[in-house]
Amino acid sequence: MNLKYKIMETVSSVDIDGQRYLMDSKTANYFSLDPISIYVWEMLKESNDFETIVIRVVAEYNAQKEDVIVDIQSFIHDLIENGLLKVVS
Repeated sequence: MNLKYKIMETVSSVDIDGQRYLMDSKTANYFSLDPISIYVWEMLKESNDFETIVIRVVAEYNAQKEDVIVDIQSFIHDLIENGLLKVVS
């Protein structure tokens, strides 16, 4: 199944000193992102589905698809668990 996601309305991102942070205004929690997570976050903002995100990360970073799938699943799981993202389809 090719899932799509929606960023929660209470979440915003900010760049501070070259580092990207996500902030949930509902909980006042902050989360820092590494460069690949930033790339994935930007694709989530564009409403890309899971498979599209995987394909683009594999191409952009010349990475193994299996590794990318595991890493993106973990990142998305963390976002959902922290209330920053939800599955829409």
